[in-house]
Amino acid sequence: LDGQTRRTGLDTNPFIWIGNAQTFLINGGGVYAPCLGDDTDGLAEQLSAQCADNCSLDNYIKSIEVEAGKTYRLRIISGTELIGVNFAIHGHTMTVVEVEGAIIQPYEVENLDIMPAQRYSVLITANQEPGNYWA
Repeated sequence: LDGQTRRTGLDTNPFIWIGNAQTFLINGGGVYAPCLGDDTDGLAEQLSAQCADNCSLDNYIKSIEVEAGKTYRLRIISGTELIGVNFAIHGHTMTVVEVEGAIIQPYEVENLDIMPAQRYSVLITANQEPGNYWA
């Protein structure tokens, strides 16, 4: 939906829900359900004009290559407007080390609720067998 349509819905009395987030970006790629034929919200035809000609899971899901035993820092930013998202890496514990640009006392989580515009840095150790860890 374009910005004016979203604003009109938000300013309406009563409030009109503009919909949930449609994708998660990781290294510039993510899954956009309407492009892959998912029409659970009935908007696929309207939204499909925003899809690339080569839309497929292979083109949109970005792999992150890691070395076994190394620890990596991930910077996570929520680009949502109204609702939060939950971020997890299946079978992995994340250590939160930064929130909103401030270094904090580290603590471990299995998943992280991220609200609109929030920023986190987490450490994750590649301590599992190589594989697909979508949560």
